[in-house]
Formats: sequence, structure tokens, C-alpha cells
Amino acid sequence: MTPIDNNTKRQTILEAFVEHRSILISYLAQKLNKPDDIDDLLQDTFLQAYRAEMKGDINSPKSYLFIIARNLLSKKFAKQAKNIVQEITDVEFRSIKSTDISIERQLHGKMKMSILEEAIKTLPPQCRRVFLLRKIYGLPQKKIASKLDISVSTVERHVTIAINRLSAIMSKKGYNQSKANVKTLVTNTENRLK
Repeated sequence: MTPIDNNTKRQTILEAFVEHRSILISYLAQKLNKPDDIDDLLQDTFLQAYRAEMKGDINSPKSYLFIIARNLLSKKFAKQAKNIVQEITDVEFRSIKSTDISIERQLHGKMKMSILEEAIKTLPPQCRRVFLLRKIYGLPQKKIASKLDISVSTVERHVTIAINRLSAIMSKKGYNQSKANVKTLVTNTENRLK
């Protein structure tokens, strides 16, 4: 049994950050499109880790940095998904002209979008991310697979699951939506966002 050398200096967050910065950048670049987003997340990763280190020792600074980066990415994607749902609702209502559509139809459209928004929120987190990236952002399946570290077939499966679940929820709420109609509703919303 090898004795533990108490004089061995443990790596600090700063040292780990400097040593593994390029790997962190590559990791974030796989997930994000904008260089500014990468820089912001990189900075936030370091700051959170550094603050944690000020409160106590961190046994594995490199791992800790990557865990924080992953958590920040998840929060960013969740926030984007929430914003997308809000944008869908906002665009839907702004695009309706009161002179073009009766108040009854406007109300019906508003209720339908509200139900769809709530239905999207019920999807499992990863399924919701994939669905929103594919159907709202219009990202290709390969890009989504790369961004989320999953296979293209998993992306396809998540989209199919989402459409099936959304169709079922819409149907239960009195909107006898076929899968094709849910796709059309989402596609119409996508087109308004562009």
C-alpha cells in the first residue's frame, strides 16, 4: 500500500481551467452555434467553479468544470425552449387581424395554441428539446443529434413521440387532431417565426 503524500498539491480550479480550456471550448462549440454563447458559458463555468472552490476544496476540478458546463447548457436549452413556446404564442396572436377573422375564430385559435403550448410542456425534457429544435428552430436532424450528443435515429424517435403525444393531448381536449394536423399547426407557427 502506497502512503498518501500530504505534500502533494491538489490542482485548483484556475489551474484546471487553464489546462483544459481548449477541451471545454470544443465541448461547448459542439452544442452551441454562436461564439458569444460559447464565451459566455465558458466564463460562467469558471466563475461558478471558482466560487464553489472558495467555499471548500474540490476533489476533481476538471470533472467539476465539465459538470458545471453541462448544467449551464441544460439551463440554456431549457430557457430557449420556454422562450420558443412564448414566441409561438406571441406570434400566433400578433398575426391575427381582427378584421380578417371573427372574434369567435380568434378565441378558438388562441385556445388551441394555449392547449398546444401546455401539451409541449408535458413532453419529457429531452423529447421537448428535440421537438422544439426540429419543429420550431427548423434544425436538421444531424445538427440536433450532434448538438445533444444523441443519434439521428433518437432524434427521429423523439419527434415521432412528441407528435403522437401532442396529437393525443389535442384530441383529448376536443381538437380531433390527426398527426398531420398537429404537424401543420406546428409548421404554420414555424413559418410565422421566420
